[in-house]
Amino acid sequence: RSEMYDNAFDDYDYIYRGFKRVGDINYVTENFTDASIGYIARAHRLEKPFFLYLSYNAPHTPLISLREDRDPEVPEDRRDYVAMIKSLDRGVEKIRA
Repeated sequence: RSEMYDNAFDDYDYIYRGFKRVGDINYVTENFTDASIGYIARAHRLEKPFFLYLSYNAPHTPLISLREDRDPEVPEDRRDYVAMIKSLDRGVEKIRA
């Protein structure tokens, strides 16, 4: 369970892949990135063409960011938003690598 979630988010602390609930969610932006990389790797192994539509939920609410992405130089009211963009950019770069 991630440090970002408290009791207020218990009802939202899940995602589904098809009809199966996915467990072990840490930071959903990173989870989406890792799942996308796995999907691409599988298609490559099988030598199959693929289509990937990745729609991150970042930077939409709830504005929850990783502590290491928060820049103290950014105004506090924008800090989580900017940190979420940083995480999203890192994810896209991982996929492109």
